[in-house]
Amino acid sequence: MSHQPIIEFYDDGAPIDQAANPRGQAYKTRSTEYKRMLRKEYYDEDNARGAQSLYYILKVKHPDDGAHPRAHPPKRYVAEWLSRQGKAQVYKKKKGKAKSIQSIIVGKPNELIQVDYVYFFRNIAASVIVADDEDLSDAQKKELKEQDKDFAKFFGKGKVQYRGAITAIDCLTRYAYVVPIAGPVNSASAKVAMERIIKDAEKRYDRRVERIQTDKGSEFMLDFRKYLKQKRAQHPEHYAHVFGFEGRSHSQAIVERFNGTFRRMMTAVLGKALITPEWLDKYKKVLKNYNDTPHTTLSSQYRSRQITGGAGTQADPYTFDKDEQPKKLIAPSDVGADPDGDPSWKEVRQNIVDHSIKSDTAQDPVYGVGDYVRIRIFKPGKDTPSFTFKKGPLWEMRKADGCEFTYIRERDR
Repeated sequence: MSHQPIIEFYDDGAPIDQAANPRGQAYKTRSTEYKRMLRKEYYDEDNARGAQSLYYILKVKHPDDGAHPRAHPPKRYVAEWLSRQGKAQVYKKKKGKAKSIQSIIVGKPNELIQVDYVYFFRNIAASVIVADDEDLSDAQKKELKEQDKDFAKFFGKGKVQYRGAITAIDCLTRYAYVVPIAGPVNSASAKVAMERIIKDAEKRYDRRVERIQTDKGSEFMLDFRKYLKQKRAQHPEHYAHVFGFEGRSHSQAIVERFNGTFRRMMTAVLGKALITPEWLDKYKKVLKNYNDTPHTTLSSQYRSRQITGGAGTQADPYTFDKDEQPKKLIAPSDVGADPDGDPSWKEVRQNIVDHSIKSDTAQDPVYGVGDYVRIRIFKPGKDTPSFTFKKGPLWEMRKADGCEFTYIRERDR
C-alpha cells in the first residue's frame, strides 16, 4: 500500500485539501497524537534514543498493523520529528564506519559478560589516576589526594564521590548492568561492583556466570582478579577471567558500545548536569529504558514473500515460495531464564547470527607459536604510528626488514 507523503500529515502549518486527500483530516488528527507520544517518551520518560529505537519503543507500546494512519507513528515521521529537537541535534551520534569485524556469538545468558569502567565526570585536574596502580609514584599519590580535596571544595560532600561506574553487559541478551563507584576507582571497588553484578546476573538467568571479559586496566587486577580466582577455585567450570585482545578495543565492542549509548542517553537527559552528582539520581531509569528498548541485533529480520506465479486477480491469485515473516522486536529484558521461553535462547542466537558478518573464519587468535608479529603504537602528538614495543621478561625483540617484531613463545600465549 502506498503512503501519502509524510509532509502532508505532520505539517500543522499547511492546509490539507480534503477533496484531493480524503484521509488528510485523519492523518492531521493522528499527527497531534503522534507528537504527544514522542514528547512523552523522549522528554517525560527520559528516553533520549535515536529514531529507530524510538520507533520500536512506540510500536511495542501501541501495536497496530492495520491500515494507515496507525496507532504508532511511521519511522520517517519519528526521524523527522527527532531532527527538529534541539537536544537531539546537540547530542546526535556521529555517523561511524561500517563494522568490519565478526560478531561475538554465544548460546546462553551468562556465558560471557563483558565488563568495563566508564567515567561520567572526571577530576578537576586533567589527569586520571587509578588509586592502586602498581606503578603509582609518590607524586601521583599526592596528586590524587589533592584532586579529592579540589573535588570536595568544588562540589561539596555527599554524592560527589560517585564519579563513574562499573558497567557490564551480557553478550547474548545484551542486558546491561551499572554499578556506581564511590571515590577513585581501584581493584577493591571494582571487586565489590563485580560481586553485585554476578549476583544480579545469576538471579536473573538462574545459572552461574561462565566467563568475564575485561581490558587490562589496573582496576581489573589485584583484588578483582583474586576474587574471581577464588570463585573459579570453588567452581572450576565457571568464573573464568579473560582479557580482550591487547591493542584491539573492538574485542570489548559490546560493552564499549553500551558505554557510548548509555552515556549519550545520560547526557541528553541531564545536559550539563552530567558533570555533577545528579547523574546518580537518573541512571537507574535510563538503564531500565535501555534494557526495555527493542534491540536491532536481537530482533528477527523481516522476510517478505517472493511471488512465483499467478496474475494477482481473484481468479488467478499470486502464489508465493514462502510465508511472510514480520519482524519480531526483542528487548534485552524480554529474554528470561527459560531456554524455551518466548523468545527462546536459540531464537535470539539465530537472530544475532543473521545480523552478523558471514565469514569462513572464526574470530580467534590468528597467530601461532613461533610467529613474528608487527606491533603498532600511536604516541602522543604524532599522527603516524611507530613500530616499537615495550620489552618485558616474556618477550624477545627481533629486527626484520627494518621494522621491530616480537616473537611469540608457548608460555606467552
